[in-house]
Amino acid sequence: MLAFRYSPLTIVFAIATIISGSLVLYVWRKRAVPGSIYFTLLMAAVTEWALMYTIGSSIVEAPAVIFCAKLAYVGVVSVPPLWLLFTLAYIRRQPWLTSRWIALLSVIPLVTIGLVMTNEWHGLVWSAITPVSGVPSLIFEHGPWFWVNVLYLYLLLLTCAMILIKAYRDSCAVYRNQIAILLLGIVFPWAGHVLYVTKLNFITGLDLTLIAFICTGILYAWGFSRYQLFDLVPIAREMVITEMAEGVLVLDVLNRIVDLNPAARKLLCTTDVAVGRDVEIVLARWPDLVERCRERKESVTEIRLNDLDDSRWIDVRTSPLNGGKRQPPGLLIILHDVTERKRNEEALRQSNESLHAEMKERALAQEITRTSLHEKEVLLKEIHHRVKNNLQIISSLLNLQSGTSHDNSSAFKESQSRIKSMALIHEKLYQSESLSHIDFSGYVASLTSYLVRSYSLSPNVTMEMDIQGISLDVDKAIPCGLIINELVSNSLKYAFPEQRKGLIRINMIKNEGSYLLIISDNGTGLPIGMDFRNTTSLGLQLVNTLTDQIEGNIELVPGIGTAYRISFKDTEKFRM
Repeated sequence: MLAFRYSPLTIVFAIATIISGSLVLYVWRKRAVPGSIYFTLLMAAVTEWALMYTIGSSIVEAPAVIFCAKLAYVGVVSVPPLWLLFTLAYIRRQPWLTSRWIALLSVIPLVTIGLVMTNEWHGLVWSAITPVSGVPSLIFEHGPWFWVNVLYLYLLLLTCAMILIKAYRDSCAVYRNQIAILLLGIVFPWAGHVLYVTKLNFITGLDLTLIAFICTGILYAWGFSRYQLFDLVPIAREMVITEMAEGVLVLDVLNRIVDLNPAARKLLCTTDVAVGRDVEIVLARWPDLVERCRERKESVTEIRLNDLDDSRWIDVRTSPLNGGKRQPPGLLIILHDVTERKRNEEALRQSNESLHAEMKERALAQEITRTSLHEKEVLLKEIHHRVKNNLQIISSLLNLQSGTSHDNSSAFKESQSRIKSMALIHEKLYQSESLSHIDFSGYVASLTSYLVRSYSLSPNVTMEMDIQGISLDVDKAIPCGLIINELVSNSLKYAFPEQRKGLIRINMIKNEGSYLLIISDNGTGLPIGMDFRNTTSLGLQLVNTLTDQIEGNIELVPGIGTAYRISFKDTEKFRM
């Protein structure tokens, strides 16, 4: 039966195990982010390493201690290649992370594990193992293969450092703090291992390399909270840049391509191999586009890309990227394919010319007119669709900003809901057969559904809506939608504190050329003495302004909770 002891080393290694294990759990929750899986495996290897040291330092029998040291090598040899894989994944070099490359990185670690397990036969890893006089510990004398493994460790750490230094040099200011943390994290284990192999560690038997890795893990954990180490760059790029329909091209000060999204690769008929190359070489086929890339200023222009099989029109928007006080600016280029629009415009132009030429033939002219109107409707639907998409992009950017800002988060949410209410109008118009009117009942249902999700409606609060057979034009629908957004948002935020039960109702009726909109709840009501017409609340100020915009009247209905009664005339004008 094994005999156990307690020593300061046991406590140190146990603390290291707990810290590294906690980091594994923390980063695992962010496993969808590029690089986090390799970092999780890295800290898991450190955890296994620390756990084996904890067990080994608490056992008296030498054979058991040696066995734990052998098992610890599984984590020891896994750390260097995992560190390199994490670095490559973090700076988005996924094309390098092939199965063949990972297999090559695993050769020396696998050979080392095999030699450790059979060390009694050859002594290549530990040439001798001797007890320490007066101390319940063992001294492991290093064999020749140990130094091969050390050389491999230093080579991989040096490779990681060189990759990160290059990434630091090529990145703008907002990313450099993150990369600096990753670089600093490499220094700790490097220094700890040098102290260990030179036997300058201050406690006999203490492997400072392991302790240094824990310091690195703590540093990275601080980086998670302080600089969003796994949040800011990868998530922002995945949510905003990668999924954008427009092409995004980023150049450094030397006109080298440092990033391009999938849309840009498709539009320019290139691949990830273009990253790091001079833009004039990659885009040599299109000199007009290269000329735009040379200009370090804000500009918007349309150029034509001539291919062998086809030609395309591209809307090119360039914006300088501020590289800091001592750094020249890079360049952000947004590419939007407007070929379809140009073709539609050309088709419309030809249609109008044909209409003018054939005015004398009434029957044919009427047919051409109907064709022209249909094309205009297609173009108008496209406009509504693009406006809705652009509003959604703005909403996504506000959501990203609110995630990195500790102040005014409610203001971001309110702005998002207002933008969403307007975006829904364009979405309904795009889906509607009529471009002048929308089904207001369906619109309000979509809007309230979004508000319920946004404000996490309590199950104790229900929402009812009674709007039937009402359609509004855009001039009325947008103000009414914003009014409903503001008043319902106020009810969701303030009317039902402490999980109080309640009901929110939205009613709208049309009667003899006028509309009546009632928004009510049975919550706590407005504060005593508050005049909703004269208040510092931006939301209520907006409600009063929008009511004036539709030439309506708003009044507060007395009773339980809060009820607003808004009436306005049906003054819609039909336009051909």
